[in-house]
Amino acid sequence: MKIVSKAAEDKKIENNDDFKKRLAFTRNRLLMDSLLASEGKAATTDDAMKKVYDEASKQITGEQEVRARHILVETEDEAKAIKAELDKGADFAELAKKKSKDPGASDGGDLGFFTKEQMVPEFSAVAFALEPGKISDPVKSQFGWHIIKVEEKRNRKAPDFEQVKAQIETYVTRKAQAD
Repeated sequence: MKIVSKAAEDKKIENNDDFKKRLAFTRNRLLMDSLLASEGKAATTDDAMKKVYDEASKQITGEQEVRARHILVETEDEAKAIKAELDKGADFAELAKKKSKDPGASDGGDLGFFTKEQMVPEFSAVAFALEPGKISDPVKSQFGWHIIKVEEKRNRKAPDFEQVKAQIETYVTRKAQAD
């Protein structure tokens, strides 16, 4: 690399107008990158990150979540027949494995915890109205007919600061660079 640089100097390439433009562009780019990096680093204090975390936590904490299972079928008649079996004491998870068209059927229809916004409105309205342990009547949605069983409800908790610190740091840095 030094040999090539020496050859370029010998030919006085640094006096070439194209070289001068490219050098000025590269210099400006390096200055801009250095400034953005230092601004982002300066803004990424523990206090700034904690403030962002606290604001986000306020929005998350207290929102209700439901853990439910469901059985998804194509017709209302199928849904009514399954509901009748459940009313007679059939095991919900086993029926979900055998009869549900949902990809989660192999897990007994378990959907895990979700918020109202994570499901279609028809589904959420019923799931959030049911008490834990209760099973819904058939519910129609764009996906078909559902039978829903609520397993439990809880108020959503924010993750620990340390779990999301890296994400917050990235957010604060980018925000500082954009401002």
